[in-house]
Amino acid sequence: MLVISYFSIKELEKTGYNEADFGERRLKETAKYKNENARQLSICAELALIRAVGKACSEDEALKAAFRLPLEVKTGEFGKPEFADGHPLAGRLHFNVSHSGEFAVAAAADKPIGIDIECISRGYTGMAEKILNPKEAEAFRLLETEKERGYYFLENWVRKESYLKNIGIGLMIMPRDLIVNGDMVTPVDGSYPAKKTRIIRELPDEYLVSICAD
Repeated sequence: MLVISYFSIKELEKTGYNEADFGERRLKETAKYKNENARQLSICAELALIRAVGKACSEDEALKAAFRLPLEVKTGEFGKPEFADGHPLAGRLHFNVSHSGEFAVAAAADKPIGIDIECISRGYTGMAEKILNPKEAEAFRLLETEKERGYYFLENWVRKESYLKNIGIGLMIMPRDLIVNGDMVTPVDGSYPAKKTRIIRELPDEYLVSICAD
């Protein structure tokens, strides 16, 4: 079972939100942002998560009774979020959240999951040396146009980020120490198993989303 949901700043401006539905952790995180766009994206991330978890529970008879708000979460040893102890979904449903530009995306699944979204218009190509391994960096430099380089870089980045978020070890492995081969992502040193990623194209062209699901 895998559910992916989105929430945008434009949708937030139209619908608003009920603060009572938010867990304490999300409220604290949202309050710390001074930038309005960042604050709105944090709210959108929680609303996307509520939407994804709600849909996942509605599709699974065993989880229907376990859905309740707020979705209180905690972070694991390396920072990966999970349902807090005592929440009826703890240990029964996995989730992951990401946001960029104007969109937040959340995934809920019955197995470990990682998701990442990036916006190509943010001009991340200057970070290529931090994200791409030497072979990927060489292929990046050989591309003729800035648009080609942007998409190549972002596709590698979101695939690697979704992989790292799936295995939940934070930055114990740096993105440049991962190899992207088609849909597969593998650590250079083989310290963790290869996993399949998938690019999702359901948003405007300037956004790339990658999902890594067990």
